[in-house]
Amino acid sequence: MDRTPLTTFVDSFVRSHVLHAPRRLAEVREAREQLVEAGLQPLVLDGVERLFARTAKGIEPAREAGSFNVPDSVADRLAWLTPLARQS
Repeated sequence: MDRTPLTTFVDSFVRSHVLHAPRRLAEVREAREQLVEAGLQPLVLDGVERLFARTAKGIEPAREAGSFNVPDSVADRLAWLTPLARQS
């Protein structure tokens, strides 16, 4: 990661977000529990959790409808995410 240009890293995250939001949502929730157990406030996790939850919520009906075939490009993934963002 230290040698990866920021643009490449962000592109990778955007492309993978559409596929991995449900798993990452579970990880965020687990991280929250661990922080609370350690006596720390999970200050930024509310927004992160909402982001992953919104995407996961969009993935479920798309998979059920058989329309979850989003090409692996930043432009296509952002185009798929944009309507979800506008619903919020």
